[in-house]
Parts: sequence; C-alpha cells; structure tokens
Amino acid sequence: MKLPNSMVFVLFAALGLLVQLQTAHAVMTWSGSLDPVDPTSWDSSTIATIGTTANGSLMVDGEDNLRSQTASLGYASGVTGDVTIVGSGATWTNDAGLNVGVYGNGTLFVEAGASVDSGFGSLGNKSGSTGNVTVDGDNSTWTNTGYLHVGDLGNGTLTISEGGSVSNGSGWIGVWFGTNGQVTVSGSESSWTNIGELDIGLYGSGTLVIEEGAVVLVTQETYVAPLPTSTGTIAFGPGGGTLDTKSLCASPTQFTGTGTVNTRGLVSDVDLTFDSSASLAQTLWFENELDHQVAVNLDMTYSGDLGDLGAGYRSSGSLTLCDGVAVLSSDGCLGFMAGSTGTATVLGPGSTWTSTGDFDVGYYGGGRLAIVDGGTVNSNLSNIGYGSASVGAVVVAGTGSTWNSIDQIYVGRDGEGTLTIVNGGTVSAPSLLINDQSCLAIEVSGNSRLLLNGGSLDNDGTVRILAGPQAKPGATFSPISAGEWIGPGICQALGGTWNEVDREFTASSVIHASSSMQLVFSLTSIQRVLVDDIDTGWAVGASFLMPDEPTTLDFTATAVTGEALIDLNDRLDLGSVVRGCWEFAVAAGYDPGDPSYLSFAIDVGLYSPDDLQVWHHDGSEWTRYDALDFNYDGTYASFTVSNLGSSYAVTITLIPGDTNGDRYVDEIDAHAMAAHWGQTAGWIDGDFDGDGIVGPRDAAILAANWNRAITAGQIIDGKTDAATVPEPCLLFTLLTCTSILLARRSR
Repeated sequence: MKLPNSMVFVLFAALGLLVQLQTAHAVMTWSGSLDPVDPTSWDSSTIATIGTTANGSLMVDGEDNLRSQTASLGYASGVTGDVTIVGSGATWTNDAGLNVGVYGNGTLFVEAGASVDSGFGSLGNKSGSTGNVTVDGDNSTWTNTGYLHVGDLGNGTLTISEGGSVSNGSGWIGVWFGTNGQVTVSGSESSWTNIGELDIGLYGSGTLVIEEGAVVLVTQETYVAPLPTSTGTIAFGPGGGTLDTKSLCASPTQFTGTGTVNTRGLVSDVDLTFDSSASLAQTLWFENELDHQVAVNLDMTYSGDLGDLGAGYRSSGSLTLCDGVAVLSSDGCLGFMAGSTGTATVLGPGSTWTSTGDFDVGYYGGGRLAIVDGGTVNSNLSNIGYGSASVGAVVVAGTGSTWNSIDQIYVGRDGEGTLTIVNGGTVSAPSLLINDQSCLAIEVSGNSRLLLNGGSLDNDGTVRILAGPQAKPGATFSPISAGEWIGPGICQALGGTWNEVDREFTASSVIHASSSMQLVFSLTSIQRVLVDDIDTGWAVGASFLMPDEPTTLDFTATAVTGEALIDLNDRLDLGSVVRGCWEFAVAAGYDPGDPSYLSFAIDVGLYSPDDLQVWHHDGSEWTRYDALDFNYDGTYASFTVSNLGSSYAVTITLIPGDTNGDRYVDEIDAHAMAAHWGQTAGWIDGDFDGDGIVGPRDAAILAANWNRAITAGQIIDGKTDAATVPEPCLLFTLLTCTSILLARRSR
C-alpha cells in the first residue's frame, strides 16, 4: 500500500490591462478587473483571470457558453474574483484547469442546472488564498477530468447541495501543511464522484461532511489523514448519508455522526476476523456513546476489482483468518502509519490470504504476520519493514504453513525486518533481499525451508540458522535453496555448525543439566544445553553461537523464585500465570550482544502463540520483551535474545474457569475451586473475578464455561464471549457438586 500520488500544480498567469468597466452581451455580464477584458471573445486558447489586479466579477446566465483554456479567480493578493454560472444551458468549459483563489479570494457559484467543465480544479491555490465553490440545484454540475484540490496551498471549501453533483479524478481535501479544506455534500440527490482516490487531510486538515442522504463515491481508496501530522474527519451530519469506496483507510476515531460506509477493503484500527462464524461480508460499527454510530459494510466477496486489506492505521488493529476461510485483496498492509501497530494471523489448513498488489508488513509503522498451523499467504511484491523507522516481522510456523511470493521479498526495505521460518514452515519467492538492519532466521527442525527457485539471496544483514531442543543431534539440514548468494552480510549458526561451501547445517549434541548447575564446556564442540528444575517443573533450552575460534563457555541457568518471581506475578494481568522464569549467567566465553536462542518448555499443545508473553528483567524491573522471532511449536516457546546475562520469563493467559491451564473447564477445575471455597486465594485456586475470595461469582464464571474448550481469541477483558451468567440449572448442579466435594473434604 502506498501513500497518495505526488501532486503537480499548474498555474497559467497572464499579463493584461486594468479595466474598470461594465459591459453586457446577451446574458453574460461582467465588471471590474478581467483579463482578457471581454469574456465574449474568450476561446479554448484563452488564459483568463477574474479579479486580476482588482476585484472582478462575471455572470453567465441562460443558455450562453463561456470557454477558456485556464481560468483563475482572485489572482492577486487581497483581490476577489467572483463567477456565477446559472440556469439550464449555461456552461463554462476550461480545457486545462480552474483555480478558484490563486493569491487572493475566489468564489464560484454553479446553480439552477448550469454546468462547469475543467481539466483540474484547485480551491485556495496559493498560500494565503481562499477558494469557495458552491454547486447547487438539480442538474447543476462541475466536472473535472483530472484532480480536484480543496485547500491546496491555501484554504478551500466546496458545497454540493439540493441535487448538485461534482466529479473529478482524485480528490484531495487539505492538501499541504497548514491548509484547511472542507467539502459538504447535502441532500438525497446530491453527489460527489471521485474517479480515483480521495484524501481527507493529506498534509493539512480536511473535513468531509455528508448529510441529508447525500452520496460520495470513490472508485479507489479513501484515506483519512494518512500522515501523523495531518488531520481528517468524515462527519455525517443531520440525515446522514453514504460513502461508497473501494477501500477505506481510516480509524474509527476519525468519524462523527451517524451514516453508512460501503467498502470492499479496510485498513483500520479494529479487530477483524474472518472465520466460520464471521463471513467475508460483514458489518462493523464505528461508534461511541456520544456522537457517532457509523455502519461499515465490508464486502470481501469480490473477485474482480479488489480492495485493500490490513490492520493498524493510526493506532492498533488486528486481522485473523482461520477455519479454512480464503480472502482476496489488492494491497495488504499491517502498520500503515508511523506509530501504528498491525497484526495478522493466518491460522489452519485452507486459511488463505491472497494479495495481488503490494504486501507490506510494517509499512511506516509496526507490523506482525503469523502464518501458523497450515495457513497460507500468497503475495506479490513483499516488504517486511517498508518505510524508514518501520519494523516488520513475519513468522511462518508449522508443517504446511506457507508464504508464496510471486515477486521478490524485501526483509527490511528502508526499515527493520525479521523473517522467521520454524517447525516445518516454508517460504518461496524468486529472490530475497535482506538489508543491513534485518534478519532471516530459520530453525531447522521439522524441515523448515526457504525456496528461492534458483533465484538470489542478497544478504546485507544477517542470516541465522538455528537448532532448538528438538533438532536431532548430529543431523544435517539444507534449509535454504537458492542460486547465487551475494552481499556482505553475515551467516550465524546457533545450536550447531554451518558449512558455507555445502550450505549445510549440522545440529550440535545437547548437554543436559539441572537448575543452578555451572556448565563449563567447549563452545567449539557443543552449542546446545537443556536445563530443568525439579521443584518448579520448568525446563529451558539454550542454543549458542558457533564461535570463529576455540572458546570455553562458563554458563549457568537458574529457575527464578522468591522476591523476583513475586515481583513478576504482581505485574501480570488477572488470569496470567508464569510458565517458566530463568536467570542466565555467563562468566566467560560469550560476548555481550552475541545472540542466543532460548526455548522455554510449555505444556504440550495447550496454548496458541497469542496466549504467550515474554518478559525480561534488566536488573531493576520486569518489562515485556518484544521478541520479533517468537514462535511456539506446541512444546517449546522460543525466541532470540542478545543480552544473555539477565532473566527472562514466559507467561500465559488462562481462560475464565480454567485453573490448571489445560484450556478446558472441567471437573479438575471444580475440584480446585471446592478445595479453596471461601478462602483467600488466587486464580489457580478458583478466584476468577479477582476479588481475592473463592465464592459464588467464581462458580458462576466456571459454570458459564463448563465443558468448553476456549481459545485466546474469545477472551475479552478477562471474560469470555459466552454469557458470564450460566443457566440456573447448570449453576445449581455445579454448586451442589461443590458442596459435596467440600463435605467429602471435611471428613
């Protein structure tokens, strides 16, 4: 997805004589400063000004026709130029363009069935100018074959009312920095048609008002304030109206009033899901309690003129495709604007996102894409970290998970990009380029592959080949199939050795140890350890960088307990628990900044990657750790760190009613609740509402989710999509069972 096209400003200026006269010819009247002085003599070669050096006015009434090549209203600073075209059959044709307010003030009225035609239109053309156009009445029209700027370098307003209509190529409201533009379309028969894109607040401030049933049509994308410094609003006034657009790129906060948007594409700050229960055609509501309720009718069923799709426009949004749903879009975009965050998950066999245009993960903001458990993405030209300061990350994880790009993939275009292929995932493209701040990481277990089909791997950054705990010791892997390898970048092996000639990776053997055990070994010979802790049941693997010369590593991994663990628990949200917390110490043999690949053992198959969070302790406090290559294979949650001499933890978000984290609410959870009934307790003891006591409200939450397996996507603010109040009979049965359990426990 790209920002709006660059603008070309055209101004034809003419020198003429100062005329202060009043003349009449048929139904055409004029006065003041015009150049040429007699508009009846104008033709397709005329470069005309109304309000040249002093105020000037012109009226075309009845069935008279005015012709010029280019016209400028209010040419000089402080000067006003007014034109009125009124009545059925009255016309004004400008073969090149029409500037309303050049350095001064311009006003154009098109009324009562009159028509104006021009190549382009500019309202408020130069700094300090103002331009105002009103198109009013049935069959009154202004037609631009090219662009229309409302508030160009100056300020502009356009009013379309009572059945009037305006059409143009691309439309821009509030074009340059410091400018203000407003377009108001009012009345059920009034319309504004943009044969191209519409930008509401490009670099400046723009407002589009739609009221009394009016219609605005945009054949391409509608952008509302696409830059952090611009402002834009779509305001539905009294009576509302409709915006029909190919794609809507806007945040819900940029709307006011009540109205309707029909679109075939959406990039916004909402959570959007396509699955077995949410079809490709669905209605989203942009609303708040105060002043607006906008129905956005999104229809992704089109297979021809596709709209764009993405998440994270100005703030944050997410996109989820699952249950075998296939979605087609033109461009794909995650993290559109600087400061925004967009995430997308394509989950499960048959779930497919196909983008026929540009595909940007981290356009100018932050973007994350996870293709997991057999999901598929098909794309064209693909960028991970497109703009400067953008950050993009793609994880392709699991057997059958595939990313197919028919054009090259940039891992870091002008920004920072990370591409991670793990657990049998596959990425294919004709070529792949890695810039100097980006990384390609491939974990070899499960036959993860990058297939470039004879194309080149151009590496200016880092290629990292990894072996986690599940790679068979001594096994060899060829994870990258490419023709020519070029570029000055580096290739790192973690957890094994890399043969640059044969392009083969050999997994290291593994040292097994217990928590707090000091390990001193040759890092040249062994690059993997697996440490467990009997007391907590935790285990963690560490894969180290193969050194360039003989090195002895002195390493210790210790399960974190005591005050440090309490401090971490105090920072967690309700329903989150620690599944592994380790302190790592390196006394010798590893340089600060060298990467290590950590793998935290997590109960087999219980969670999805979205349920897991990574934390880091820098010696003073715990903070969330942004692991760009984070992945979970059903057994280990793994990620790369560059500061090994500190503490890391992995936590999970449980579902209401689930005390033991098996993602199922059943008798085990009821037993835990019964054992702590009426006591001061935590989540794992049955306190699901966070009041510190296990009681009837907790039983109601458990009953509401009884015998249900719930995914993380169903959790909202600590509650589930299901009603939090169960059927009375179910609650009664559960409480009865609880009483029986308590009675047995007291014997």
